[in-house]
Amino acid sequence: MESDYDDDFDSYGAPPHPGLSLAPQQPFRDVPIPRGLNYDGQRSFIYERAGLEVGEVVYTTRHSVNELVEFFVREGAAAGWSLENRLQGEGAELSFLRSNRELRIAIRDGGFFRGRHVFVRLTPRDG
Repeated sequence: MESDYDDDFDSYGAPPHPGLSLAPQQPFRDVPIPRGLNYDGQRSFIYERAGLEVGEVVYTTRHSVNELVEFFVREGAAAGWSLENRLQGEGAELSFLRSNRELRIAIRDGGFFRGRHVFVRLTPRDG
C-alpha cells in the first residue's frame, strides 16, 4: 500500500542549523576556534619559531559538548584537517592530522555551573 506522504517525506529537508561560528581571532593560524569560548591565559601556552607552531590553548564555555564536537569536525575538515579518532561520551576527545602536525582537542564537561573546558593541543606529528 502506498502512502500519500511518500513524496513529501523524500523531499523534506531538515532546516539548516548554522552551528557555532568562527571566532575573529585564532591562536594557531589554521586551527578553527568557535566564538563564545573564554581564553584561559594561565593554563595556555604557544611556542612559534620559523616553520614550527606548538602549544596548548585552554578555554571555558557554556556551549554543549555536541555543539563543540560538530564545530570542530566540520571546521577542521574545512581547514584541511583529517579526523583520525573521535571518542564522545560525557566529554569528547578528537584527534586530527594534517601533513606533519597533530591536533588534539579534549572537551571536559564540568556540569551546569562550571560549563565545559576545551583543551586544544597542536604538536608535531610523531613518525
